[in-house]
Amino acid sequence: ITPPISRVDAKSGQTLRIKLGSSAGLAKDKETLWWLNLLEIPPVEASQKNEGQNILQLAIRSRFKFIYRPSGLGNRDAAAEKLALSANGSSLSISNPTPFYITVSRISRNGGKALNSKTVMFAPQSSQTIALSSAVSKGETLTVNNINDYGADVAVKVTVK
Repeated sequence: ITPPISRVDAKSGQTLRIKLGSSAGLAKDKETLWWLNLLEIPPVEASQKNEGQNILQLAIRSRFKFIYRPSGLGNRDAAAEKLALSANGSSLSISNPTPFYITVSRISRNGGKALNSKTVMFAPQSSQTIALSSAVSKGETLTVNNINDYGADVAVKVTVK
């Protein structure tokens, strides 16, 4: 399927070192994002191939985010509170005016049932419109859960404009 970068034998491991060569070509006023995609394909023993046995073989794909944050951007902890929400019936326009990537995992009314069906990542200085399970109105305060730098789900209150 894919040309292997490395082969890992049974009862052994592989170390992958990722280094930032130079930050000269990267944005200095906002974060930069890269994805690392790994596909783990287990081997099939030759004896299993020849015997015509049914085999359940799982290939596992892992995706990792790598975010470069230039010095001087400040603290990301309050970034989700700066999201701008605009009601459009049963959809919600969300603008991220910050220099940080913000991943919104859940939107709800006072921590109740989730109004969104998917986790959405907002790039710095970007906007997206997402579908909601029910309409929200201007002036309503919603609980927005976002994933912080440590992978924790943090809830903040944001008012719809």
